Amino acid sequence: NELHIGEGCQITNYVSILTHSSHISIRLYGRSYVDVPETEKLGYKRGAVTIGDYTFIGPHVVIMPGSRIGKGCIISAFSYVDGDFPDFSVIAGQPAQVIKDTRSMDESFLNDHPELMQNYKEWVNRKSI
Repeated sequence: NELHIGEGCQITNYVSILTHSSHISIRLYGRSYVDVPETEKLGYKRGAVTIGDYTFIGPHVVIMPGSRIGKGCIISAFSYVDGDFPDFSVIAGQPAQVIKDTRSMDESFLNDHPELMQNYKEWVNRKSI
């Protein structure tokens, strides 16, 4: 499966990014797990993971197969991420949910430092991966 990590991402310590997961399947099949072809195993999850530009992933985060995380996101420590999350999400929890928007956080910095606005708009307006 594939893993796409965008420009400027920060991935901290003890992060697991999975493009496949067999933990359900192996429990279902027990010892016969090794005898079943991977493509036929029930409960075996696989899928590409995409992490958008300038996303921050906190410590001890698990990102499950098939997840898509938009650009400019923040994922809080100890989050269990499974699914699609839009650009500029603050993501937290087990299971993870969107709790805020990073643009509201950035706004105060950009108001105090308008000289950064051009740099910010340059990547914000770019098409996501």
